[in-house]
Amino acid sequence: MAQALGTEHRELRLTPETFRRELPEALASLDQPTFDGITPGSSAAPCGRAGLTVALAGTGGDELFGGYHSFRDVPWAARWSRRLCAFPPGLLRQAANALTRAATSRASVPPQTRWGKLGDALAARGGLLDTYQVSYALFSSDFARELLKRGMNGELHMGLPSQTARELNELIAGRPAAAGDLHARAVVFPRGAPAPRHRCGEHGELAGGEVPFLDHEVVSAASALPEEERFEPLGKKRVLRELALGDLDPALFDRPKSGFVLPIDEWSRRALRDEMSADLGDRGILRAGRTGRAGRRTALACIPGPCPGLYWSRIWAIYVLGWWCRAHRVGIR
Repeated sequence: MAQALGTEHRELRLTPETFRRELPEALASLDQPTFDGITPGSSAAPCGRAGLTVALAGTGGDELFGGYHSFRDVPWAARWSRRLCAFPPGLLRQAANALTRAATSRASVPPQTRWGKLGDALAARGGLLDTYQVSYALFSSDFARELLKRGMNGELHMGLPSQTARELNELIAGRPAAAGDLHARAVVFPRGAPAPRHRCGEHGELAGGEVPFLDHEVVSAASALPEEERFEPLGKKRVLRELALGDLDPALFDRPKSGFVLPIDEWSRRALRDEMSADLGDRGILRAGRTGRAGRRTALACIPGPCPGLYWSRIWAIYVLGWWCRAHRVGIR
């Protein structure tokens, strides 16, 4: 990870040792449990040692200007689900399960990938919000039931509080598909995103992780743009390109989208294998997290090595949830 400080360039090298040493501080900085953005490299400690007082993040840019492929994919899936509404839900589930088994025959666990959620996508019956929730769910509804001791809470609709789901459906009703996905993201993500309590140790309090795209004035200005100007072509964020291009080489904006990926799975297996195995098998953690044994046993079996069909991020999410519940002495209703 590179940081430019004035005219000085510094590099902060992340290693498995750094990961293991600073993980407790990174986890403790979370107000809510999350599997994303909690690596020690994203915690405030390295920033403080580098002399940084403010961290800028681009959160909201893709949501406001249609930068994700899902702005196209989710409405496409919703349209296909709507076309199949004439078939009984049970029949659609059976067909989806058959296709999933054929497509993931090598998977050693029930797949939690796109194929594994095909039945849930069809069950959305063409609802844009429901299809969006299925697309971004960590687990299929079947596996989620294995993870929970009790049945799915009746107060939830597709993972959202029922009142929130009703408000979002009213908000996106009648709007173009891209804008509907936008509003689902713009409202759901900021509500659910954790707010790290950054500290820089001897350097004092970090001023914060600024997210300028989520400033209310930026959101209002973006919302006032004609939707064709704001979104088209999908995935290109043309408005931002035109505003920021200036004298920069256009090739900088034409590169394929790439994420900032760290080998968390390899580092976790190397540094936390025994600890994660103990936590996932601990009945006390099971009670604290209100999670069921069947799902945890599946995750436990995947710790020694990769399990086709179950991304490491899903196992990591269960571990972080258990850690957070234990640290804060809370459970899940």
